Amino acid sequence: MERAACKFSVIQYMPDTVRQEVVNIGVIIHCPDRGIIQTRFLHYLQKVSKIMDMRQINEFRHFRYQFNRHLKELRNELVDTRITGETITFDYLDVLSQYNFNKFIIKKPQPLLTDDPLKKLNDLFNLFVYDEDHLEKREQPFSNTIWTKFKNAGIEKYVRKEVHIPEFPIAVDFGFQNGCANLIQTIKFGDNFKENFKEGLVWRDALQAKERSQAYKDSPFYAIVKPPSNPQKSGFSLALEQFSDMDNVEVIKYGTRQFDGLIDYIKDHGHVLH
Repeated sequence: MERAACKFSVIQYMPDTVRQEVVNIGVIIHCPDRGIIQTRFLHYLQKVSKIMDMRQINEFRHFRYQFNRHLKELRNELVDTRITGETITFDYLDVLSQYNFNKFIIKKPQPLLTDDPLKKLNDLFNLFVYDEDHLEKREQPFSNTIWTKFKNAGIEKYVRKEVHIPEFPIAVDFGFQNGCANLIQTIKFGDNFKENFKEGLVWRDALQAKERSQAYKDSPFYAIVKPPSNPQKSGFSLALEQFSDMDNVEVIKYGTRQFDGLIDYIKDHGHVLH
């Protein structure tokens, strides 16, 4: 197969506009002759968790979702009607890089030739962002742990992944129907008192946004929380107090009878997804 003519760009995030520090968060590659426009973003956030608070991490997750969704819709189109308004040519990334995405930056693209664009995308990601394959030990996201529990309990047919709510900062991890929409969010707390308190405030703000949504205002919200290794020292209870007293919110500690009860409730009352 003839080598594909492509362009790629590094995607950066500036979490603090005052300090003007940037971190590479992803790579985008565009090969118009192959009909490929694809990104790879950071998924495991060990690299950025030390320099970004939870609000900034959620801001990054929201951009990642929206940007990938736009590109997915763009693959079968000839014109980018949503962002650039331009015809999608070989120089599309040059045009995209000139747009203001607030704290997110698409660097000036560079051309390349490759036999395998998707393999090249992974190589570029490992070069410019993070070589995740070299991590000796990687803890899987808490949401993956919960999804495995749901599958083992045989309730995956009732549970939808990634529920998107208007004005909500990120996609909610899971949802199910039992006559109304129920939302499930996994929240893992660490051993840093300050970060845990900020995490609680983030979720209070997010749940206030849910209450402004007509479609989800009265939806039950289950927060499945994983406590830190030393809950008292890490301010775990104080963090939960920030949002646990809100209407339609139930905090469920992972690994307890309460968590098993939620699984049984979904099994008994959940509607099969169509």
